[in-house]
Amino acid sequence: MVEQLQSPVVIDQRWQVEFEGPGLKSDKVETFNTLTDWKDHTRDDLKHFSGTGRYRTNLQVAEKWLKGSKRIYLDLGEVNIAAEVAINGKDAGILWKPPFKIDVTGQVKAGENQIAIRVTNLWANRLIGDESLEDTSGYEYRKYVTEGPMPQWYVNNEPMPKGPRSTFTTNNFYRKDRTLLPSGLLGPVRLVQENRTVLKRE
Repeated sequence: MVEQLQSPVVIDQRWQVEFEGPGLKSDKVETFNTLTDWKDHTRDDLKHFSGTGRYRTNLQVAEKWLKGSKRIYLDLGEVNIAAEVAINGKDAGILWKPPFKIDVTGQVKAGENQIAIRVTNLWANRLIGDESLEDTSGYEYRKYVTEGPMPQWYVNNEPMPKGPRSTFTTNNFYRKDRTLLPSGLLGPVRLVQENRTVLKRE
């Protein structure tokens, strides 16, 4: 007999997102009423953010979800580019390629559940954003190639001189007008059930 599955639950409520990374100019915590791409944010520092965003929300799970031998999965939908999942303070695992779905049968409980998802993107968007800001590094690519040497702070392994930029590269890999890459948790995030049947050879 195949057990009846519960309908998927779409987690479409508000998410608190705490950003961890360079280049932030304002609050590190933002409320996302809907899951949206960081590159489309109204704040320029989040539009060009590169680093990790910790998404947090709560989810009510009915007792009937836990009955029987069914498995419970958290399906994150679209993620750019990697995610680390925790349920009720316990690590559930890391996802770095589609499908971004993870078994949370052992973590989910009846009642309120705390969901935390750390999503990390690539460096490209911060590099693109920095191309629009003043360069105070003292480094000139053409001069370095023909004359050298590298700036003294670089040679001495010291911090980059203070300025509006958060990054330093020895070559401009991205122009300031380059299209930003999709970033963050885009969803839809769903709680789903699956049946698991063990087949035996006769």
